[in-house]
Amino acid sequence: MLKKRIFGFLTAAVLCGTALLSFPQMTAAPLKAEAADGRLYNQWDPKWLEYTWNGYATTGNSLYTSACGIFSFCNAIYALNGIQPDAVEVAQWAYDIKAFRPGGGGTYRDLLYANIEQKFGEKFHFTLGKEYFGTVTQPAAINHLKTGGVIVLHVPGHFIAVTGYNEQDKTYHVIESAVSDSRGLAPDSWVSGEKLSTGKTAGQWFILISNTEAPSRASVSLASGIDYAGANELIDFVLDSDTRNTFALGINDMDRFRIKTIFVRDYALSSRQHIRTELPPGDYTCYATGGNGFGMLDSPNFEFHVYEGAPEYADAAVASEKGEVGKPISMMLFGKISTEQTITIQRGEEPTDQIHAVRVLNNNSVTEEWTPSRPGKYTISFEIANSYGALYPDPVTVTVAGDVPVSFDAAGGSMDDAPRTFTYSEPYGDLPEPHRDWWRFEGWYTEPAGGEKIAADTTVTNPDAHTLYAHWSKIYQKGDVNVDDAIDSTDAQIVLKQYLAALSGKQADSLDPTAAALADIDGSGALSLEDAQLILMYYVRNTVAKHPTGWEELLANRTPETTVTTTETTTTATETTTTGTTASTSKTTTAKVTTTKPVTTKTVTTTAKSVTTKPVTTTAKSVTTKSVTTTAKPVTTKPVTTTAKPVTTKPVTTTAKPVTTKPVTSTANPVTTSTTGTTVLTTVV
Repeated sequence: MLKKRIFGFLTAAVLCGTALLSFPQMTAAPLKAEAADGRLYNQWDPKWLEYTWNGYATTGNSLYTSACGIFSFCNAIYALNGIQPDAVEVAQWAYDIKAFRPGGGGTYRDLLYANIEQKFGEKFHFTLGKEYFGTVTQPAAINHLKTGGVIVLHVPGHFIAVTGYNEQDKTYHVIESAVSDSRGLAPDSWVSGEKLSTGKTAGQWFILISNTEAPSRASVSLASGIDYAGANELIDFVLDSDTRNTFALGINDMDRFRIKTIFVRDYALSSRQHIRTELPPGDYTCYATGGNGFGMLDSPNFEFHVYEGAPEYADAAVASEKGEVGKPISMMLFGKISTEQTITIQRGEEPTDQIHAVRVLNNNSVTEEWTPSRPGKYTISFEIANSYGALYPDPVTVTVAGDVPVSFDAAGGSMDDAPRTFTYSEPYGDLPEPHRDWWRFEGWYTEPAGGEKIAADTTVTNPDAHTLYAHWSKIYQKGDVNVDDAIDSTDAQIVLKQYLAALSGKQADSLDPTAAALADIDGSGALSLEDAQLILMYYVRNTVAKHPTGWEELLANRTPETTVTTTETTTTATETTTTGTTASTSKTTTAKVTTTKPVTTKTVTTTAKSVTTKPVTTTAKSVTTKSVTTTAKPVTTKPVTTTAKPVTTKPVTTTAKPVTTKPVTSTANPVTTSTTGTTVLTTVV
């Protein structure tokens, strides 16, 4: 069995010399590596405006305006060993020793670097080397970068961090804390030596910073962030650590047989290196070893798959076609020669979730889980693919149960309208029943008009909060002729008007069949005076007297029909002139009363209308009565025996004006009167 681990090394030279002898099937050198340390601090972040010192000025005195010397040091330490210094802590210390004067000169490099190693060297794991005047194109700067060190470079009015050197194209890795058009540097870039020797970026002074610690972290992964690659492409491995290292990458098959070993001997690029290489199809494991002059460290194993060809077989299934909100649903995928799976979950027409699995699926099955957050019917689709092609197993449907809030619109009725909660995919169950006078509740519907009727056994198919609407049908009551949900004198008047119009041959507003049926109380098939009387009696009994009485009782208490005779009455009127204290006027009226239809009347006790004038004290005004022609109200009267009482007029002291009463001629028409209780229904034609 071949050794799995790369031999330890004490220095970079030892690593490069001994490791090459340790592994068979070696490659001599990696492909070009890339720097990827990135920038820790951006000076133009507005948050740095909040950190100010007023000892030297009241403007331009913040980290935002004056701290390129502080930020360049912090970025250099981060590139050196992955430590993230607190810029505010460093700035406050520098301010206290007068090495940082915000608004009054910025950073004083000589004072700062004369003291900073003593203050932070142990904490940040660094040591300082010599200071140089000039650009970093000097051999001392290049050699320092190539052996894992970093540099803080002072250019005109500004500090930057130089953290790597690429021997292949003679470029420098530069981290810029305060990007400026005048300097033309990106936050994290590779630039030429010429760039760092001319203009606003011409180096004037630099100091060497070295690491003092062995690496504490090492890792290897694929740059794509996934664990597979195609056999027809370069596989990009990323080796990462927290210090500038030399790296070795060992690649084994799944039987731990060494396939390839690749070295990165150059510290100068960064603490993150890229190695690109090709491998035949298969399953592999790899690890990286990183080391510097202070020690070495192996990364954890990383497994990956190299495939060739499009998927040959694919299938998918779910553990259950029913689920619940908040509970995971398992999905199994099966296939041959595939590398990734995309699971798309859709709720109705609405795309909901997508799971992109980066696990290798090669003659095996994988399981993914999805936890629904809302109830509903979901369609789950699958894609099993690699760079050569894709297959799409049949979609599956999953019903997810969960609570659904439902509101109720009583549409004019009364009820407790608080929302209720039902369960999606289960029957509604108990539903409220509203009340509305004179209306029949027909049930709950999904729309105010039309829609689907919802009953207790209807399954909840709307997964979202929704409203159900009450539908009603009118309850028509006998006697409610105008259909206003009340039986009253208005209904009686409508019937009487219809009757009298028919009686006199006049045209009245026609009633629709429904209203006519409601008005025919006695069931005779035609509207009659009795219908009007019965409606009025119903109203008086039930509403006025509040003595509940039904139609059957009213109809049962009717008396046999009687014929009312026609009589002619003559009243003699005399003209009286008031000369004393009392004035009275009498008329002569001839009334001819004719009954043309038999009328059934109840024998009742009634008080005949008579006029009794009691002694009163009054001041009479003069009244002039002109001759007029009037139509008397038709009255059908029952013979009544009455005794007229004399009118006694006592002397009254008054000043009366003369009253002249002219003869009045009046022609009386028939008057029909039906009396019951104390109510009289009178209609004038």
